[in-house]
Amino acid sequence: MARACQVGKRAVVEKDGDSGDEQKPDVMTLLTAMMGKMNAQAVQAREAEERAEERARVQAREAEERTRELRVAMHEGWQAVQRESQQYTDKKLDIVKEELLGAVEFCKGGKAEEAPNCSALRGVNRVQR
Repeated sequence: MARACQVGKRAVVEKDGDSGDEQKPDVMTLLTAMMGKMNAQAVQAREAEERAEERARVQAREAEERTRELRVAMHEGWQAVQRESQQYTDKKLDIVKEELLGAVEFCKGGKAEEAPNCSALRGVNRVQR
């Protein structure tokens, strides 16, 4: 007849007539230990997956925020370029208008014969400001 005894934390089975030299773990004990280890590994894997998902969410939020910041910076930069180029364009237009007005006045002053470019201004009465 077999009897079970507890050695440390492992249950072992001794056969009658055995001196106890050869002790084998109980099958249920082995299965329980294996299932416990598998369960612990599954819990660790699930926790690692949750941490990875949280890191991914944080990184996605940070990327979205950086994208928004870059979009705002690019928009502001574009607006600054537009304002600066408009000022430059306005200044150049004012210079050209003044030159044209001067040429028209010169040609109207009766000196058209002296200036070969006056024929190009024929038909220009007035430049709007």
